[in-house]
Amino acid sequence: MKAEAIVYSLAILFQGSMTQQLGRKVTEANPCHPLAQAKTGDEVYVVYSGRLASNGKVFDSNTHENPIHFELGKGLVIKGWDEGLVGTCVGEKLTLDIPSDLAYGEKGAGKGLIPPNANLIFDVELVDLDKNIEIETTKEGDCSNDRFTRRRDRVRINYVGKIAQPDGSVKVYDETYANELLPLTVGQVGITGFDEGVAGACLGEERTVVVPPKMAYGKEGIPDVVPLILL
Repeated sequence: MKAEAIVYSLAILFQGSMTQQLGRKVTEANPCHPLAQAKTGDEVYVVYSGRLASNGKVFDSNTHENPIHFELGKGLVIKGWDEGLVGTCVGEKLTLDIPSDLAYGEKGAGKGLIPPNANLIFDVELVDLDKNIEIETTKEGDCSNDRFTRRRDRVRINYVGKIAQPDGSVKVYDETYANELLPLTVGQVGITGFDEGVAGACLGEERTVVVPPKMAYGKEGIPDVVPLILL
């Protein structure tokens, strides 16, 4: 009896550990710099088609409509999407195999269209992406006596402008030099990301600023900076 009890306990433990994992396969790649990949908090624009894993029946699709958009990682869609779209580049297509616990679970959805405990398969394309500016202070400055930049302040700065390359590297496209500080008026540079990146900085402070395309050169680009590139 003791041996049977031990085997029974092990069997229960093993059964409890059996959980399905999210499957993610890139079917059409469009490599981009890691900083340009979709992450939590980004606004993503998606075209998709969803089908039941059990029989392949399509239950929803917007392939002939406008993309849907939502903030990634905020629970506005099923968990399988929030998790599966992280790390995706604009223009990439994926197939997501989503277990029921990362989809609609025991309740199902769509008045029976998606049965309870149904595993789902989505073919997804990330067609666009809106990122926010990221500002990291790499060297603290002197902020005594409120010595930080405000709108319309005239300042002089050193900077290096870099383009995020698809292979993960960066390429310098513009820079100042030690004896050639760039004079500018905060808030009037004409590049939103540059204005925001300088605002609030203290004397002597150094920052790394990641600027999304919409806050840089957008769809037009400039010489040496292709359209829709992250800086």
